[in-house]
Amino acid sequence: MVFLLAIPALAWVPTIWKQSQISFALIPPLGTIFHGNCLTVRQTFRWTLPEMLGAQIKFDLGPGHGRIVVPFWKSHKKYSAGTWDDRLDGLFSCGVKYFGKTILDVGCNMGIVAYEIAKRRPAYIHGIDILKPHTRVARSIFLGSNVESRFDAMNLGSRKLQSVLNDSYDIVLLLAVYQHVRRGLGQEEADRIFTDIINRAQTIVARVPDEDDIRLQSLIEGAGFTLSDRHKSPRGSTVLAYHRH
Repeated sequence: MVFLLAIPALAWVPTIWKQSQISFALIPPLGTIFHGNCLTVRQTFRWTLPEMLGAQIKFDLGPGHGRIVVPFWKSHKKYSAGTWDDRLDGLFSCGVKYFGKTILDVGCNMGIVAYEIAKRRPAYIHGIDILKPHTRVARSIFLGSNVESRFDAMNLGSRKLQSVLNDSYDIVLLLAVYQHVRRGLGQEEADRIFTDIINRAQTIVARVPDEDDIRLQSLIEGAGFTLSDRHKSPRGSTVLAYHRH
């Protein structure tokens, strides 16, 4: 009997919990989980040994909102790229003023970086991410913001991208996203997509994981931008701010 009871324990890998806390201003999003003045997005990594590919990441948005589920095999890499503090590092010390500006966040994830930028009172934020669960979380978070926003779930290689993007933005955020698109679609297609996006911007804030890989920088500078600020993150990535000549 003891042996039979032990079998389920051997079959399960322990659940791993990660919590990301995002500070909010005065008006919180509806249906969120709070600790003090913070929202907690709880990410649950859960799997069985025989069914590893069936593992899931669950985002608990609080009572009445249920959970958003993402297959682990599609998403686990996205949650191992550092904390939200790491992702915000350098964005507000690179000399870029967000107040009153229209902003495109390419690869916006769950909209948490965009929400922090929204505290600087831009006019409009448009986020694009490949995963629908990410954009659903982003929309929920922005219920607590007075900034006009839009979040689209879309592959950057989609033919619909042109109809979704505005003709121009004051600021475009390219935060550690180019290398993922290049890996998935190839350099030629990635260059075409990013050249089009870059040409819609007046200011670009880019985070590059490897500064020696200069392909994205070359695309930006080739479109008539000049580097105005550089910030090296403690985790190794670099934030680069560019303005048009």
